[in-house]
Amino acid sequence: MEPEIAGDIGFVGVNTRVDPGSLNPGIVSHANNIRFRSGVAQTRKGVIKPTWLNATKPELYDEVRNWGTVYGVGNFKDPDSNNFVLIAADGDIYQTRQDNSPVKLALPLGDKVLQDCQFVQAFDKVILFRGRDFKPLVLTNIDDGFANMIDPYDAASAYTSGNEVSYGPFFSVSSITNSSGEKTCTVTTTTNHGYKDNQVVTISGANAPATAVISSLTRASQLATATTSSAHNLTTGDHVTIAGVTSCGGTYIFSKFNSEFEITVTSSTTFTYQLPYNPDTDSASSTAATTGSMTFREIGYNGNHLITVTGDTTFTFEALSGLTSTSAAGTVKASLSTNFYKRNHPKPLSSITITANGTYTSVPTVTINPAAGTVVSVAMNIKTVTITAAGSGYAADDILSVSGGTAASTATIKVVSVNGSGAIQSAEIQSSGNYTALPSNAVSVSGGAGTSATFTLAWEVLRVSMTNTGSGMFANPSITFSAGGGEVAATGTPTLGAANSTLDASVTGTAPTDLDYWTQVSNVMPNSSSATYVQNRLVVASAYNTTNFSSDAKVDYIYASDILDEVHTYSTQIFRANKGSDEEIVDITRATGNQIVLFKNRSIDIVTSFYDDLSDVRIDTLIPNVGLAAPRAFAVSGTDVFFFAGKKGIMSIQQNELSSYQGVSVPLSEPIQSLIDRIDFRKQDQVRMAYHDNKLYCAVPFKDLKTLKSTNLITTENYTTSSGTPQPLLFSGLTVGNTYYFKLGKNEASIADNSPNTFTHTRLTDGSFGEFTAGSTQVHINPNGASTEITAELTELSFGEGNNAILVFDFLNQQWSGYDSGVDMSVKEFFKAQYNNTERLFFASKDGYINLIEEETAGDQTFDGTTDSQLGITPISCDVTTRGYQSPDPNTRMTRRGRVNLKSWNPNFSVKAQTEGVEETQTVINNRTKSRTKYYRPAFAADYQTNNSNDDHSTPYRMDYSVQLTAAGIAPKSGIDPNRMQETQETFSASPRRGRYTKVNISNTQGRIEVTSINLDTFGGSKTLNTRS
Repeated sequence: MEPEIAGDIGFVGVNTRVDPGSLNPGIVSHANNIRFRSGVAQTRKGVIKPTWLNATKPELYDEVRNWGTVYGVGNFKDPDSNNFVLIAADGDIYQTRQDNSPVKLALPLGDKVLQDCQFVQAFDKVILFRGRDFKPLVLTNIDDGFANMIDPYDAASAYTSGNEVSYGPFFSVSSITNSSGEKTCTVTTTTNHGYKDNQVVTISGANAPATAVISSLTRASQLATATTSSAHNLTTGDHVTIAGVTSCGGTYIFSKFNSEFEITVTSSTTFTYQLPYNPDTDSASSTAATTGSMTFREIGYNGNHLITVTGDTTFTFEALSGLTSTSAAGTVKASLSTNFYKRNHPKPLSSITITANGTYTSVPTVTINPAAGTVVSVAMNIKTVTITAAGSGYAADDILSVSGGTAASTATIKVVSVNGSGAIQSAEIQSSGNYTALPSNAVSVSGGAGTSATFTLAWEVLRVSMTNTGSGMFANPSITFSAGGGEVAATGTPTLGAANSTLDASVTGTAPTDLDYWTQVSNVMPNSSSATYVQNRLVVASAYNTTNFSSDAKVDYIYASDILDEVHTYSTQIFRANKGSDEEIVDITRATGNQIVLFKNRSIDIVTSFYDDLSDVRIDTLIPNVGLAAPRAFAVSGTDVFFFAGKKGIMSIQQNELSSYQGVSVPLSEPIQSLIDRIDFRKQDQVRMAYHDNKLYCAVPFKDLKTLKSTNLITTENYTTSSGTPQPLLFSGLTVGNTYYFKLGKNEASIADNSPNTFTHTRLTDGSFGEFTAGSTQVHINPNGASTEITAELTELSFGEGNNAILVFDFLNQQWSGYDSGVDMSVKEFFKAQYNNTERLFFASKDGYINLIEEETAGDQTFDGTTDSQLGITPISCDVTTRGYQSPDPNTRMTRRGRVNLKSWNPNFSVKAQTEGVEETQTVINNRTKSRTKYYRPAFAADYQTNNSNDDHSTPYRMDYSVQLTAAGIAPKSGIDPNRMQETQETFSASPRRGRYTKVNISNTQGRIEVTSINLDTFGGSKTLNTRS
């Protein structure tokens, strides 16, 4: 009987939903650590841990070490188009580039980044968002590091119009206490403070340590050296405030010497500190000496402190220096500085209203307080007239003009009555006049028919005019009029005009509590966990409510910054996303053009017409009743947006032909629903997604895969010694019954459980990890005597502790590639960065390493304490199971023979034949390896020399062309291709078993394989009317 041939001549993807016997040609039913390229199913490439992205310090050690905890990774492209990777790890932020070592960046004093965060490039800056409880930070220049978007108010600083500060709200502090000689301080507030761990709280009002004199202060590049006039009693790491520097040599800005700094003690009378770099005004090699009455002061209880909350009204912090007592004195306050204030523009003096004219014989002096440069002119007029000399020859109704003085209009007196000789008997004021300089009494007059009459005049203030409105003021000033003997002072009310942005007045020491000088504002971009950059605007999702200056509610608002201004927003640029619903925004992203996707927890919305003044913005729901399960669990591919929707899998929204977005009802993950069902949805908030190189990567937590639960539990750096010999380390803290893995380092000989009957571990020579179940709470780690440095790794393993697999979709094939797994697949965050001048995909893992995906041919680069770099290669175990091969024959069939065509590189592969029954699997090829030295033909060919001494690496018919580096090295001759693979046809025979179909599983535990085709010889079975398995 001739066999019927069944099989595949190529492979494009995986489908786990459809019955294996019903799959289309080229589709497999299972794939792990497999890529489908050009019709070939091949082992994925492994991850590497680039030196420049991990915790390397070449000046101290050769190892590539992991960070403790990575909180976020991003990119910064500066105005000169230099690209930097930014890493938030272990409380600090580092910048790095390929072929460089990470460099720590400055943070605001007292601040640490100890929460998950997101870096967003906006304009030529990067904004760091840290969640609703932490203020965003901004990076403008890589040399200056990160700063507050709005700095806290400083009473010693001068503020001009338009300056903004953060200030308050304040909590009254009833006590700050600490043990003698200790820096841990406990703060008690009079009311509930509402603070969170790792927030930076400003303590003010406590009695500060005394100041001390600095006799000289010099600078060499960015290093300042202070010499004190007496012993300073400081300790390295203390913080001090420098003051009094008024000038410095060179071009450096002297005011940057005056601030708070962390110091390094160099002698009993000297210490150093790092100055900020000013690239626009300074050369890195210049030096300068300072002048001024220079002082320093320890910080004491005051200052910015990273806190740990211990109760509703208590928290602790570590003092920075200067604790000479065990409690703080003074009127002490605590604040997060989360309210914002803007220094008002001054107002010019516009008018003075005279409320009482007074009585004068001379022009009074007018005093405006504060004057602010205001100059006034006083106008007077006649108040009363008294006849001093009656004269003669006058007639009633004569009009007499007052002589003397300086007048804009001359005062006149009307003769009311005269006697027979024309002497004036009575007179009255005809016109009061307008004088800036008064004539002296008795005042002579002109006009009329008579002569020699004089009068005594009393004057009053007519008005006060401004000849110079000055530099402006912030509140109505007071006004006083002088008054001499017998005079009655005038009174008046000054009135200020509208605020004038062209005026300016520098003010020191006027706190934002004085609302004449300051106005509380709500137009500062708020705290947030998610942000994007659209149409030259920074856009964030936030819980901040501008009506009550609070972030206590759900994330319900979208804030758009002003154009080209990442700091400010406006009332018309704030939108509420959930009008009346209880949904909450999970994340946001730019879709395309002027459209933004709002991912909510139970729906997906689209923001359109996001341009110009935003007056046409509208928000519409694209997909109801389905939401985003986790922040950053989405990816954008061209105009398509994909997102993880929990148990519904991976869904998408797409643009239609009218450029409008619409939801896609069928999940993209529908063909791999069985993999979606393996996800531990209790941990779905850790799912992350990325698009790169025509592939979608979705990191997920499978509930049935072990993953790292912790980073290295061994934190002790060195073994103790006895007579110079390293002694075993007794590590305590294991949990009986829990699973751990241990990896020996180059300085370890063995590990032994404290309960020897439960576990004994000898030295691992192949670099692989050893997994064990703890039989006691302690374990002994035995050194080999090579060094006192501990290089071993001990880590706890557990199911469902976080992301441990990556689902991969190939857009070129339009098929899933299955999932990736491995000890280093614990993705915490994906990010992209430049590598060898090409954008590549990286991820930060839960164990603190940063990894580049799909790079290493031999396997995954993992921790290996036996090497100098502490990195080694862990082979990638991969396997693929074909579809069920069957024929239209209604009867069961049997498979007797098969052929797998594959390429291999240092493989160890097995092949299994599987029919559809329970456990109906037979191994037909078991752990087959290939020799690097043997040839298939000719039969008696001499062995290949692995050092390539005969320059014959490419000679045909060798079983395996993989290159193994040895101490002897490899001859650098032509023809070596370290990635060359041998292609073979692996035939097998199978015990005949009846079945509807037969699947073939190919697995490999080291090196690489590429499966190009598979075919089986199948034979028809006998007909039957009975049930048959």
